[in-house]
Amino acid sequence: MPEPEKRDAPRRAGWGRLSRPRRWSVVGLAVTGLLGTLLGSLLLLGAWSNDRNIDQNLGETTAEVLSVSGFRTLVRYHAGDGAVHSPATGVLYPDGLERGNLVRVEYDQENPDLVRVAGRGFGLGVVPVVGVVTGLWVVLCLLIWWLRRPVRSAVAAG
Repeated sequence: MPEPEKRDAPRRAGWGRLSRPRRWSVVGLAVTGLLGTLLGSLLLLGAWSNDRNIDQNLGETTAEVLSVSGFRTLVRYHAGDGAVHSPATGVLYPDGLERGNLVRVEYDQENPDLVRVAGRGFGLGVVPVVGVVTGLWVVLCLLIWWLRRPVRSAVAAG
């Protein structure tokens, strides 16, 4: 028995009308959005945790900015124990610092390598992270919308 022509087939709704590659693309984009949201949330959670640790064992001093790069800003300071510290991971919240600056810092007395610029906290990262995650979802939603639209075949258009 011959198969009926596709134009006679009833129109499928929802996911059923999408081809398998388009369905997997939509799923992949949604997973990408969820991973981006998770990473942004973990970034903020880590910053909050660092701030909490510093606040629980607060030490304050003045630090000299040794170098500023795209990935970290290195400082050197004398901790309350008399030792000189220069954390390899740099200082938290370094916006606006330049080499040679003297800046007030707060550090965790139990872990002097955990240091932030005084008066700054994880709240500074909320707007950028929320902005990036929101932008990610806007782009992904537009792509998902585009993938879910009906496909015009060359035969039907002609």
